[in-house]
Amino acid sequence: IVTKRFFGNFDGNGHKIKNMVLDFEGLEATFPGTMYFGLFGYVGTSTISNLTIDPSCKINGTRKNGGVSALIGGSGSDCTIENCVNYADIKTNGGAGGIIGEGNVDMYSSAIISISGCTNYGNISSFSGEGMENSTLGGIVGSTSSSNITNCENHGDISGVSNLGGIGGSVSGTLTDCRNYGNIKSTISTGTMIGGISGYAMTYLNVSECSNYGNISGASFIGGIIGYSSAR
Repeated sequence: IVTKRFFGNFDGNGHKIKNMVLDFEGLEATFPGTMYFGLFGYVGTSTISNLTIDPSCKINGTRKNGGVSALIGGSGSDCTIENCVNYADIKTNGGAGGIIGEGNVDMYSSAIISISGCTNYGNISSFSGEGMENSTLGGIVGSTSSSNITNCENHGDISGVSNLGGIGGSVSGTLTDCRNYGNIKSTISTGTMIGGISGYAMTYLNVSECSNYGNISGASFIGGIIGYSSAR
């Protein structure tokens, strides 16, 4: 549970994080309200770089979580993430991404989340069920309202309800030179907004030189690159 933000620069210098366990499944009553958790639960203005999350790590979220990730749970400030890799599987009912769960979480924030050279190999899934509508999942980022994502890849499978994407579940900003190799699928019969790169393109999204090589399946608003767009 996050009580303070991380501010500053963290250079992993090519090191790995092993045997990290973040397991909040079933603890909603004990820890009510919105939560963000990952190796860095919540970050302010910061740069995180050159770090790998090992497959020995375990990340289980709960429905109350605002953002879940192996690396960064959430950020409401300018944040730069470079050359980071996640191999850990993630299971949650909140918004989740292999690199960052939720960006721009502060209301009316003009912050930019910049992500470059990052890769996700972990499988990301929600505790499935017809009533579990809050499962915005992406291989790199769960959701962000203002981002610049460049040269990122997803190799993990993404499975949930709606708003599912190989790079981002729900994204605004720019996506450049990104690739998805994982399979993206809804686990319910009415699953919607599912895309190889982004499930839902929000207010503004510019996509260029992005490719999808995974299988995409769901009920409606399905696309090889974008599932559904309300962007300009």
